[in-house]
Amino acid sequence: MLADVYVIESVAELPRPIPEGCTFVTKDGALFTATGYAELWMPEGASTTPLSRKMLAEDTRKELGRHEADFAAIAERVTAVTAQQAAVEDDLRTARRALDERRRLAAQKEGELHGCRRDLAQTENRLASVRRQSDELLAKADTGDNAKETLADRLKTLLADRDRLSETAATEALELQRHEQRYAEAQGELTEHRLKHASLSQQVEHSRSQYHAGKARLDELTRLVQGRTQGLQSYADSIQRLKDESESLKNGLPEQETRIAECAKDTSRLRATQAKHQHDLDHGAKQLQTLRNAFEETRNQRAQTEIQLAEIKMRHQNQSERISAEYHIALADLAREPEPKWDGDAPLPVEAIDKRIAELRSQMDAMGPVNLVAIDEHRELEERHVFLTAQEDDLVKAKADILEMIKKINAESSEMFRETFAKANENFQMMFAKLFNGGTAELLLIDSEDVLECGIDIIARPPGKRLQNVSLLSGGERTMTAVALLFAIYMIKPSPFALLDELDAALDDSNIGRFVSALKDFLALSQFLIITHNQHTIAGADIVYGVTMPEKGISKLVSMRLKEIGANPQ
Repeated sequence: MLADVYVIESVAELPRPIPEGCTFVTKDGALFTATGYAELWMPEGASTTPLSRKMLAEDTRKELGRHEADFAAIAERVTAVTAQQAAVEDDLRTARRALDERRRLAAQKEGELHGCRRDLAQTENRLASVRRQSDELLAKADTGDNAKETLADRLKTLLADRDRLSETAATEALELQRHEQRYAEAQGELTEHRLKHASLSQQVEHSRSQYHAGKARLDELTRLVQGRTQGLQSYADSIQRLKDESESLKNGLPEQETRIAECAKDTSRLRATQAKHQHDLDHGAKQLQTLRNAFEETRNQRAQTEIQLAEIKMRHQNQSERISAEYHIALADLAREPEPKWDGDAPLPVEAIDKRIAELRSQMDAMGPVNLVAIDEHRELEERHVFLTAQEDDLVKAKADILEMIKKINAESSEMFRETFAKANENFQMMFAKLFNGGTAELLLIDSEDVLECGIDIIARPPGKRLQNVSLLSGGERTMTAVALLFAIYMIKPSPFALLDELDAALDDSNIGRFVSALKDFLALSQFLIITHNQHTIAGADIVYGVTMPEKGISKLVSMRLKEIGANPQ
């Protein structure tokens, strides 16, 4: 209950602002919370007459009016800062649009550079292909010297063009790198502007939040206004600086547009050169295709011959593997074997031999393979059987131990329950007679043999009535019986704190008095927090916390120490 509550010497030590969720109490009894709520107790000997209270309230209203006027002035300054902030946001949006335009142009230029690089890579690949095909044709053709010289000259020309294109691409890459660097600088400036804008927004929000703590620290408003005045001056300087930087960025845009136009002209010139080189490459490709067709025809003939040879080798290999797999005879040994001797004069036909081989093979398959690891498997299964048997014995023993422990726990729990039930029954009879000014009541076990599972029956007889079940009593009598049972159980092991939520809602005035009297008997053992609407229960409390509505739609927290009010009557 006392978490986040701190004790200070005086109001001067109160932190400004108060941390959220914390409560500070002075040694004089003043209480301050982070929500701006403060509670001050009248000092001993102070005048508490209605006139003095009215005068004090009037003085407080006047002082509050002065501070509200100060706050209005601060609010006007905050409005001015907000307007300045809106102007800064407009400038930032303008700078952001300019930056987006520069980013789009840079992306377009980068795309054109990528296209040039891709075309250059394709040209290099084609040159490499032409070089490889030229080498192959020169190696196979003895009469291609003239063509070789022509291709060599053309290759030199293409290589020179490639070098020139590489230099142009490198220049374009450097130009693009400079644009990217300028883009990064502009991005950094925009990020700095955003940080400054976020700082301004945070400071303005902080200025607004000071209003909620204004009433709790009225004496600090003057110094706070001075600090805000200096902050607003620094905001104005920052806004002017941002405007200057935005103007400088706008002035630099024409220079960037001129450079982009120059890059576009260079790109057009490079594309024209590339188209000319492409035409030359197409002409060379047509000549190369003619030679390639002749070479392809010769290679196809060779491939067919190699395929036929591979088929013959494959058939030979298959026959050799079949003989080795089915008859376990190498091909070299088979060639050295003599001719077989037959029973008759003529050898058996191939069909009869294959049929006899199939019969013998089926008989071998029916026998099945020989399991060479049967002994090891038997040993492993035997070891696993011994291990599982030992585990089963351990589990059976553990089950017996657990059942014995459960039986022992049930016996001890039953004995403890019987003792506690006897105490609760005795306390219940006493509390029932005290709350009803007589009568009898009793707690009965439905099944005394199984106390841990059986239910409990409550028998009550208020004064002037016959003995009956609690369900047949009236609402107030059932409530008083439940209170008697609650206090009877509470007497066995009381706790430091107890919370009762509208326990007295169904009780009349006479029962309320007995309920409050019984509750006060437990104050030496525990503290009770009671939620109630009954005035008699409230009158019996030491401290009261409530909510009132002095004006429509405005709630106010109220706290009273009834003991002090009773000790100092007016």
